[in-house]
Amino acid sequence: MKRFSAQLKKKADNIRLRAAEKRDLRERLVSYMEYHPLPADSVKIHSEPVQMEFFKVFHISAKYIRTAMAMTAVFIFIITPFLAEKTVPGDILYPVKGLTEDIRGSLNLTPYEKVAWETKRLERRVAEARLLEKEGKLTPEVEAGVLVAVQGHKSAAEAQIKSLQTTDSDGAGLAQMTFSSVLDVQTAILRSDISDTTAIGTLSVAITSVLEAGRSDAKTEGLNAPVSFERLMAQLEIETTRAYELLTSNESVATASEQSDTRRRLTDLEFKIKDASSKHESDPEEAVSELRTVWSDLQKLITFMTDINVRQSVSIESLVPIVLTSEERKEILVNKYEALVADLVRLDNAMEIMIIMDPDSVETIKSTLPEVNDLITLATSSIASSSLAEAEVTIVSARVLIDSMMQMAGISAESSEDILDDFDKGSTTSSHTNTEVEVDPDDDKIISSSSTPTITNPSTTPVAS
Repeated sequence: MKRFSAQLKKKADNIRLRAAEKRDLRERLVSYMEYHPLPADSVKIHSEPVQMEFFKVFHISAKYIRTAMAMTAVFIFIITPFLAEKTVPGDILYPVKGLTEDIRGSLNLTPYEKVAWETKRLERRVAEARLLEKEGKLTPEVEAGVLVAVQGHKSAAEAQIKSLQTTDSDGAGLAQMTFSSVLDVQTAILRSDISDTTAIGTLSVAITSVLEAGRSDAKTEGLNAPVSFERLMAQLEIETTRAYELLTSNESVATASEQSDTRRRLTDLEFKIKDASSKHESDPEEAVSELRTVWSDLQKLITFMTDINVRQSVSIESLVPIVLTSEERKEILVNKYEALVADLVRLDNAMEIMIIMDPDSVETIKSTLPEVNDLITLATSSIASSSLAEAEVTIVSARVLIDSMMQMAGISAESSEDILDDFDKGSTTSSHTNTEVEVDPDDDKIISSSSTPTITNPSTTPVAS
């Protein structure tokens, strides 16, 4: 086979076309091309080699780079944290919320600010827990995490207060009182959730137990924490200004009733501050004690104005009870006195009919009337001498007796519990006003005026006998 290939190659090298054969072949090719020409629109195609590039270089303006970096920074540091503020445990952005809170906490320079921030974080965790519970999104893992977070913020605030005591005892005292007020407010909110039959209440009970564990101690420490009168007055001025600014800023979201109630309590607190200031020289300890109470009430009031969850859950009266002035207490006493007299007149008219149908009940009522008359006389003299507490107790006692007599006569009357509710609001009185109450013998009614109280003998008042 190899020999054949060699021979074939040798013969091929020797074979050549003769001149006549070459001419004949050329003529045949030319003749074929003439009978089969190329189309007129055919284009000559030049093939080019394919070039492969491993990478390309793009030229981007530095202006676009700076713009893109700025937009990225805005998204990461502004938009994302803003969106994370509304998240709750279990949401995708919730870790971002925790990170931003840690960063904000690190920016607080003074220990007092650190305590205030930990207290604020405690309020946030409670609000998140309540929202999760109401929406039914609680899982055992989330519930455990919330409890750990609440306990952690509570412990952190207590630790910061203890460390603050070594450097700023006044600041530590203020922080302790603020912390105690926050615990009171949050506990009141959680108790309202527990009492609500529509709420699940499991997590609320657990968090309440955590807060209750340190609330009494915090309150005791807050009352006993050393705070100077001057520091208290200075801080109260700052916080009062802040409260009025909040009141103004809330005009668009708060109802007229809420605005009025809040403004009234701010006025009460201002009068308390003035009273404490006037007592400072004669009784410094009493003055500081009153200012502590004002501070606690002011912090609760600020929390009520700044936290919508608080406004939706508890009433302002339950947090900061209204302080009736002497004038208001006397006005209530006058109204209750007039109601007693009017009921005695109704009772006297009813007895004229009962004397025939139920003489025994009439005798029982008549035997009680002297005691009622004595109580009314004592109440009148107590009002005249501005012994309001004694007058309140006396009128309540008279109301209990009159209610029992009217029940025997089958007549409806105002309940003594309603009277107690009105008087309970006046258990603490602001003394910035004064009013006189007197009995007018011509129209048998108590009227109010100004100046020194003078009350005539109530024997002129018509009562049943």
